[in-house]
Amino acid sequence: MMIMADKITSTIVATSLLSVVGFCGGTQLIETVKTPQIQDPKEIIATPLVLDPVCISAQEDFNPLSEYKTGSEDYYFTCEEILSFKEYGGTLEYAKELASLKNNEGKPFFTGYDIVAFKHAGGTAEYARKFVYAVNADGRPFSGSQLPQFYKLGLDLHEIITFTDTSKPNALIIYPTHDGELPPKPRDKDYVDNYGAFRTAFALKFFHELQNAYDLKVRVSSVEDEVYDALKESKGFMFFMPTGHGGEKTLSLGENDLRTMQAEKDERYTLDTSDSELEQYLQNLDPKATIFLNSCSNGKGGPGADNLANAMAGWAKGRKVIAAQDDLWTHRITDFHPNSFDVILLDKSGEKDITYRTSISP
Repeated sequence: MMIMADKITSTIVATSLLSVVGFCGGTQLIETVKTPQIQDPKEIIATPLVLDPVCISAQEDFNPLSEYKTGSEDYYFTCEEILSFKEYGGTLEYAKELASLKNNEGKPFFTGYDIVAFKHAGGTAEYARKFVYAVNADGRPFSGSQLPQFYKLGLDLHEIITFTDTSKPNALIIYPTHDGELPPKPRDKDYVDNYGAFRTAFALKFFHELQNAYDLKVRVSSVEDEVYDALKESKGFMFFMPTGHGGEKTLSLGENDLRTMQAEKDERYTLDTSDSELEQYLQNLDPKATIFLNSCSNGKGGPGADNLANAMAGWAKGRKVIAAQDDLWTHRITDFHPNSFDVILLDKSGEKDITYRTSISP
C-alpha cells in the first residue's frame, strides 16, 4: 500500500467538477443518451481559472492557465494532480474538453482527480460523453469518478446498464471510485505505489477470468448505499466481490486508503465493521454464495478478530467469506477456481499463504 506525504492543498484548472454512479441488472433498459452540451473552446478559454504559483514553476506546460482568474478561491487540480496528469500524457485540450462536460443539473461531470484517473486509464472524451446524461436501473446518474474503471474493464454503456443472464452462474462485482492516492513527487525510497491497483494488467486478467466464468453485474461505487442498491435486486448471485483499498476493519469505496491516509469523508464512503445493515441485503445472495473481499488485510487476525471478514461472515449467515490476512497484491491472487469460487492469496513475495476463509452458521 502507498505511503504518501501530506497532500499539497494548492490546486488548478478549469471550472469545478464532481461525481457519482451505478449499474443495472435484469431487463434491458432503453438507452436515452442526449448529446452533452459542450462549451465552445473560446468560452472555455475565457472560463475563470486559478493556478498556484508552485504549480506554475513546476509545470511550464500549464502556464497558459495562469492567465485566467477565478472569482473564488477554489482550485480545480491539486499540484499533485497537475504533475501526475502531465506524467500520464495529459494535455490542456484534453482537460478542458472533459471539464466542459456538465450533467443534467448543470454541474461538472468530472473532478480534477477523476480527469487524471481517466487519463491514466486511457479514457477518451467520446467514451465519457455517452455517460453524461445516462442513469442506472436505480435512477442514479453516472459520474466521471466511475469511468476510469469502466473504461479500463472494456465495458460500454449498454453492457453496464443491461444484465445478461445466461446459463452461467451470476456474480456481483463492486469496484471503488477512489483507487488509491496519486504518487507523491518526488517518490521516496520507501514508496509503494497503490494508485490504480484495480486497473493493472493483473487485476484486469482476474476480471476477465471472472467474466468467462460468470454473468457479471459490475458497479463502480462511491458510497455504501450504492452497494446496497446493487444487492437489492436478487439475481441468485453465487459470487459477490467488493473491491477497494482496505485495512482490518474497512474497505474504501470513495474514501482514501485508510491504512495510509486520514479519512476525508464519513463512514458512508467505506464498507466497515459497523455496517450491520448490510446483513439484510446479503440475504439476496444465493445461500451457497461465496464473498471475496478483494482488499488488503480484511481478514487480519483470523478467527475471533474484530475484522471485516468476520463481520461479513456473521451478516452473511453461513455463506463463505474469503479475505487476505495481510497486504494483498493483485498479482498474488492465485489458483482461481470458478466453481464454488476459491482462490489462494499470497503475500508480496509469493511465499506465504495469507488466505483467510470463514463462515458463520445462523
